[in-house]
Amino acid sequence: MRDDQALNDLLSYMFKTFKIDPMEPKRGWLSLYDLKARNLRNRGKTKAAVRILEQVVRIEEQIFPEEHSDRLVSQHTLARAYRADGRVVQAVRLLENVVRIRGRTLVDDHPHRLASEHELAGAYQANGQLPEAISLLRRVVDLREKTLQEDHPYRLASQHELSMAYFANNQVEEAIELMQKVVEIDQRALREDHPSRLRSMEVLQWFYSKVRRGSKGSGSGSEEDREVVGVVTPIEGDEDEDRDDRKAISPR
Repeated sequence: MRDDQALNDLLSYMFKTFKIDPMEPKRGWLSLYDLKARNLRNRGKTKAAVRILEQVVRIEEQIFPEEHSDRLVSQHTLARAYRADGRVVQAVRLLENVVRIRGRTLVDDHPHRLASEHELAGAYQANGQLPEAISLLRRVVDLREKTLQEDHPYRLASQHELSMAYFANNQVEEAIELMQKVVEIDQRALREDHPSRLRSMEVLQWFYSKVRRGSKGSGSGSEEDREVVGVVTPIEGDEDEDRDDRKAISPR
């Protein structure tokens, strides 16, 4: 289990020991500042995280070519922080650039390319660009279904996200069919009290209730809907790019 406060305490000690400003990134310490920014974001301090990451990205844009992995990872991480801070348009623009470069330099099923495409799809959905989100998610889901086991967290996360996009786009049958599949696999692969399993079941029940009430999509605006849908924020993991945290990428 992640202990954000313990990491924050450790980082504070390190910055004090090395006598460097925790909010003013230095070229030789970019990895440390990246970790600091992620910790800030995880503790809800998104504006401070954005401030650090913007500086890290500026420095890396000066020293690395545009296709350099470190530069792209930092841009990806900054885009996630923008989304968490409600700056969705900026997140979309930055992720479109990352996806464009990775589309040119990485093979179709490279994990980092798929992670960025998944992230961009989530940003599109948060920005109301449902057709773009669905098109991109279909590609990600298709490739992950070909390359990952059916119970792999990344595969399930992408299917979950696509199901939510379908429902938001009034493609109710497709949404329910896909979410039912996710729930069935979760029930076989995850313990009964696993948050992702519980969340997928909750969302599927929410789909059913919306259909029973005769309403479609995810935007009725009721208090119940806002509770289930929650705040759309990105996923993270290896290189801060992918993990099974479906409560974070959609209402899970």
